[in-house]
Amino acid sequence: MVDEGGWSVLTSTNYSTWAIKMEANMEAQGIWDAIEPANYSNPTKANLEYSELVKSERDLQRNAAAAEALNLGGGSGGASRVFDLEQR
Repeated sequence: MVDEGGWSVLTSTNYSTWAIKMEANMEAQGIWDAIEPANYSNPTKANLEYSELVKSERDLQRNAAAAEALNLGGGSGGASRVFDLEQR
C-alpha cells in the first residue's frame, strides 16, 4: 500500500485494510462524521438559528476535508472508486 500525502492509497486488493486506515486518519482529523454523521444534541430554541449556522459551516468544512481525503486515498478515480469497491 503506497502512501500519498500521508493517506493510504486504495488499490483493487486492499479495500478492507484501506477502509480501516482511512477511518482512523479521518477520525484523528475530526472529519469522519462527514462520512458517518454523529447525532447532534438538540439546541435550545434561543440558540437554534446560530447553532444551525455553525453546524452548517462545520459540516461544509468536514465534507470538503473528507472529500479531499477520499480523493487522495482513492488513487486514480478518487472517491468514486472507493464507493464502487465498497459496494462489492
